[in-house]
Amino acid sequence: MSRRPKGVPSRRRPTRDLREIILIVCEGAKTEPLYFNKLKSAFRLPSLNVHCEILGGSPGHSPKKIVEVAIQKKAKRCQNEIPYDQVYCVMDIEIPPRGLDDLIRLSDENEIRLIFSNPCFEYWYLLHFTKSNRSFNTNRQLIAELKSHIPNYDKVSTVFLSEIYDLTNTAIQNAKELASANGWASIDLRDHNSSTRVHEVVEHLKNMSTA
Repeated sequence: MSRRPKGVPSRRRPTRDLREIILIVCEGAKTEPLYFNKLKSAFRLPSLNVHCEILGGSPGHSPKKIVEVAIQKKAKRCQNEIPYDQVYCVMDIEIPPRGLDDLIRLSDENEIRLIFSNPCFEYWYLLHFTKSNRSFNTNRQLIAELKSHIPNYDKVSTVFLSEIYDLTNTAIQNAKELASANGWASIDLRDHNSSTRVHEVVEHLKNMSTA
């Protein structure tokens, strides 16, 4: 049996899993990461990576920061590991940030998909129960509506996630029908309250599921 020449590293190169390798960078500190990690477990997706980048309002932190973090993580992974097949940035757009067009251009140039919700991520939760076409002036107003369906809703709780998981197909269908009926053609959704593109990433993950 031949021996490995001296100086040749023994570490094996990573091999490609049949499942896609996905990165989701979230703006929210709790809500979005808790949800996507629930899907990771429920859909049995070990190749899904969920990263939380907290904006917090400190200097230099903006929606652009979320995209920049995604770009950095994408580039770093390409150096030593199998590249990501898809990178998503999930964020709210209640008040469109300055330079939104530049943000969209930056994400397009780096093949990163922006997943906006207007006014907030909780609208996606609401679609699990109703095909709501209502506009909400504030996040608080939307959450109050959500609590009519999930009385115990709390941003940092995971209890309700099991309740809505079984309604995932309903939420996807409601979002698709509303998107078609209301012309959510613009990726930024700034002119569409309420709206979301969360169904796009969720359906992608669902199609990857081995559960």
